[in-house]
Amino acid sequence: MFNGGFRKIKDLNIFNKIKGLFTGDNVAAFRGNVDFTLKTEQGEVLLERHIRNLVVTTGLQYIADRLSDKAVTEMGWVAIGTGTDSPAAGNSTLQTELVRIAVSSITKTGAQVVYAVTFPAGIAGTITEAGIFNAAVGGVMLARTTFSAIPKGLAENLVGSWTLTVAAG
Repeated sequence: MFNGGFRKIKDLNIFNKIKGLFTGDNVAAFRGNVDFTLKTEQGEVLLERHIRNLVVTTGLQYIADRLSDKAVTEMGWVAIGTGTDSPAAGNSTLQTELVRIAVSSITKTGAQVVYAVTFPAGIAGTITEAGIFNAAVGGVMLARTTFSAIPKGLAENLVGSWTLTVAAG
């Protein structure tokens, strides 16, 4: 599992696209956290997870594109899967995607963006990875994480909250 915190921008091309936003020795750092809550149909909490994620290289390129004049589709889908390989900067897909759902809301407060999503009853599997994307199929992956298994049954809801934070690194 990935246990890192902020990912500093080291790719010079990406950094050059956004360096005008930062002065002095400040470098942008991007951190993501995912909170998952598994609930019964009646709303009883069965399990909770708080997981850090890795903002991948395609995600950093996406951020640079959003800060420049390039038109890109906003992030709006979260995928879950059963892969167990540790996240790596070069990841652009989940290892074994099970399903992808459109986010129900996107909230920006200060330097944080929160994506809310619910994987409803009818979807089942032993969930061990997640990623955030800008398309219902394919698209650009912003971030990926792996975690200890969440055993989601057909009658349960998996509620997710994905928080991305931008800070001086």
